[in-house]
Amino acid sequence: MVAGAGVVLGIMLWFAWPGVHAYFNDDDIYDILCYSFYFAALLYYVHRRQSSLPLSVGPALSIIFLQILALGAKEMAVTFPAILVAYEVAYHVGCSWKSGPDWKRWWIEAGA
Repeated sequence: MVAGAGVVLGIMLWFAWPGVHAYFNDDDIYDILCYSFYFAALLYYVHRRQSSLPLSVGPALSIIFLQILALGAKEMAVTFPAILVAYEVAYHVGCSWKSGPDWKRWWIEAGA
């Protein structure tokens, strides 16, 4: 996992280096702000879920606040709830890694 994080960091630094892109626009700051707030909210949510910590009012308001900041920077942050639903379906529907997801149960619970 650490080697993978190092590779990701290296790629991010490569593309963040000013000499890589021939042209920067003044609007690039909005992309950077949206990315930062979006992934801060996502990582905080994933951390709370993986740590089995309850998502009480304080952390929930923090996540909502980060998403509002991301939305203020750029409209693409509107996908955040869909990403949370996809995360919940993929990792927390009541399945184990050995057996795979219980799609029939999920389909019934989803109301289809």
